[in-house]
Amino acid sequence: MEFREPYTAPKQMTYKNIIDFLKRTPFHPQWLALLGDPYQLISRLEPGKGKSLLDIGCGRGWLKARLPDDVEYIGFDYPATGIDRYHAEQDVLGSAEALPFDSNSMDIVVCLEVLEHVADPFSAVAEIARVLRPGGKAAISIPFAYPIHDAPYDFQRLTSFQLERMIENNGLQVDCFEETRHALETTALLANLALGKTVLDGIKRKHPIALLLPLLIVQVPIVNLSGWLGARLSGKCGMNFLPGGYQMILRKPAK
Repeated sequence: MEFREPYTAPKQMTYKNIIDFLKRTPFHPQWLALLGDPYQLISRLEPGKGKSLLDIGCGRGWLKARLPDDVEYIGFDYPATGIDRYHAEQDVLGSAEALPFDSNSMDIVVCLEVLEHVADPFSAVAEIARVLRPGGKAAISIPFAYPIHDAPYDFQRLTSFQLERMIENNGLQVDCFEETRHALETTALLANLALGKTVLDGIKRKHPIALLLPLLIVQVPIVNLSGWLGARLSGKCGMNFLPGGYQMILRKPAK
């Protein structure tokens, strides 16, 4: 008779399922950061039959799974993070500062939450402009007010003025330039992340600050909902002050 180890996956899967569920609720510290569907930005690029799409920082390929089958998808990632950290499902490895693709070869370039991890983001945007075909489009997003993450590959935060300068210097046109969160939402997100990180560190180090865990459980949904509701009641007041980040659709002029 064949002996098999007891199946223990349900306990682990249950924990993961709980976390995944909480991410969709105000009880998760990152709820405000996870609101919305990033594919809504990509859909504005109108990916379709015969179009080539370069996904810079592709990770595990979530975008590929959402695209129409007839799109020529190219997943691109950086070796140190793509393979070692995220086990990326890339087609090509390299640096965003020196893309290994011909000039004027891509209809669409996607670069979501990547530029903060590139040592020279000015060169990365120049490379995006170079590989785009005339009339091609790029979707770019980048955080502004967000904690250090993916250390030691977290190099900068860029203001809207820096981004506009980078876009203009590379001859790209702006079809869309938006803030991703209101100042009140950004403040709520940072408050929850700060308290959450402090309490979790306290638990790991067996520090008395861990006693704030009950406060964390109560605070997170209250702060999340207060920031979300306040942003909607205040309208444009408080905008252009403390954005969570920026997202943009750029176009390379047709010759």
